Amino acid sequence: MKSIAIFLLDLRLNNRIRSEARISAALARRAQKINVSQNDFRELHMPYQLIEIVDETQQRNVGSMPYETHEEALESAIRSAQTFQGGYGYDNEQGHWWGKDADGRLTRILVEGT
Repeated sequence: MKSIAIFLLDLRLNNRIRSEARISAALARRAQKINVSQNDFRELHMPYQLIEIVDETQQRNVGSMPYETHEEALESAIRSAQTFQGGYGYDNEQGHWWGKDADGRLTRILVEGT
């Protein structure tokens, strides 16, 4: 059972790393087109980010990847929620996605403007 959990965590991390690499390459290409640094482009054109809040500790983790549109950020929040082993869903009252790990700990996944 533990090896499956480790495998799923590795899979989640590998998917996130590949996704970050694709976004980073796309940012570099876009920044080159308008002749600005990648960091300046990111600040100007990436107004959304994901925030993960672990309910037990109230620890707030800011995602490392900004998103250009709200829709892209929402898609990423959904994908992130789907990786949780204990289930996932959408909280209609609070307006955010959530996931539970194998031990039942709840993590809320919010999309916020930068």
